[in-house]
Amino acid sequence: MPPLTSLPQSTPLIHLSQSDGVISLTNQNTTIAYCRYSPDGSIEYIFVAKEFRQQGYAKQLLKLVTKNTGHPPTLAPPISPLGHYLEAYCYPAKWAKE
Repeated sequence: MPPLTSLPQSTPLIHLSQSDGVISLTNQNTTIAYCRYSPDGSIEYIFVAKEFRQQGYAKQLLKLVTKNTGHPPTLAPPISPLGHYLEAYCYPAKWAKE
């Protein structure tokens, strides 16, 4: 997914909302994705609506968590079957490769 600021004009408007420990991405009709996180970068819950999966929204949320907390994201247990796909983008996996 391209950065939210560089989406083409034909892309429906996506609204980014951030409050303490919660980030959400919505359009005029539905919630696309959201994430709950702790100040230490621990991801408590991350969700992407089925019709928006495989488009980079979860990775965008992880980047925003890193930016907001100053810590690399970690997944808090229990991790769902789909959540295991994000392990490659969280600490320590991603940072061990760099």
